[in-house]
Amino acid sequence: MRTLSVLLLFSVSFLAAANGSKGQQFEDLSKSVSPYNQRPLYQGVDTLDNYQDMKKYLSVNHGLDYQIQIAPIGQTDGHGNNYLDNETDLIIQKRFWENQNGYAKLVFAGVMVNMLNNTDTRKFADDVGLGPSQPNGGMTGPDQNITAINGLWWEHSLLNRRLTYRLGHLYTTRLWATNKYLSDDRSTFMASPFSHQGLSWTTGQRALGATLSVQNDWAYAQVGFNDAKPNGKDIDFRSFSDGKMVRHIELGLTPQFSFGGGEFKVSVADIDDTSNAQTSANDLEANRAGQALSISLSQDIGNVGIFARYNRSFQRYVAKTKAVAVGGIVFNDLLNNQDVLGIGYAEVEPIDRIRKQHGNEKSIEIYYDFKVTNRLSIAPDIQHYFTKSATRGINTAGDTIIGLRLRYML
Repeated sequence: MRTLSVLLLFSVSFLAAANGSKGQQFEDLSKSVSPYNQRPLYQGVDTLDNYQDMKKYLSVNHGLDYQIQIAPIGQTDGHGNNYLDNETDLIIQKRFWENQNGYAKLVFAGVMVNMLNNTDTRKFADDVGLGPSQPNGGMTGPDQNITAINGLWWEHSLLNRRLTYRLGHLYTTRLWATNKYLSDDRSTFMASPFSHQGLSWTTGQRALGATLSVQNDWAYAQVGFNDAKPNGKDIDFRSFSDGKMVRHIELGLTPQFSFGGGEFKVSVADIDDTSNAQTSANDLEANRAGQALSISLSQDIGNVGIFARYNRSFQRYVAKTKAVAVGGIVFNDLLNNQDVLGIGYAEVEPIDRIRKQHGNEKSIEIYYDFKVTNRLSIAPDIQHYFTKSATRGINTAGDTIIGLRLRYML
């Protein structure tokens, strides 16, 4: 009965949206899903004006927007341990109606990550002597490659856009405890304490579920649930049917000051036992039911941004981690080039059996992202780890890891 009610709600919303879309003009969102228009290093190169005109036409006349991102990264510790992969992302949004009162759209996000050498994300971390942290969030495992549906959901906003619900296959890392300066390893910091968003290390990053948010100009509240045991690659209906869920609640302030906007969030998740989940770690500590807390803040002050985030897991521990604290500063548009300099500090508290021997894992990371053309950005990255190795057979951690990230966007 609950499933039938959800399907009826979706059908009614879909039909209403379709009927309301006839002949209307949509807002031009084509620039928001294409990258950079502010004086790149090589102006006029790779502008693809006809291509962008086509995207604008689709956006304004049909409410259709998409983005393709090709983003390879490479890293080395200078001692023969190297990592290289490429991530390709496809994001499509189809708006069915849109006005000052709200909108209705269908969102799809897919990802493909391919290893380009003979290592994977966790193996590279082990090789350089790290414990719970990983030098990137590349998602690769022993099978080398991954192809997944990140998201496929219906999103409907009503009442002057103050009430919004989502229903479908949710990408929870983009919906809960987000932080504009701690996004993912392809666009901001690379190391996992920074790039793994908020509550993403609870469980069910790609999972069937729903959210409901109420907001005004300065605050919001959001609640939701999702499957606790998805396989993490496709839409896993079988796992959803067992009733194991993650329940979320988030309260946030979104003030706008004269010197810049801010986001301040407190997010809580309650996770059912996931001992049979395909995505669980091998450690028994990772499979218990439990709660997770995330406190996140970012504040713009002119071209400067400050950020911080604190995550803690209670009873349930994922990726050998109990708590993560990060903070730092970014400098935007240093050369009027939409370039970004980011500096961050991270401290990770591992599970007790690792902490007793090695203590907390402490590191700093610095990256500089600059735009070469309208569509290509390059970001050199340096990570330095202060703690001793948590990997057997290695005396010291890999100290300094140097990386390079490219992003080409269409």
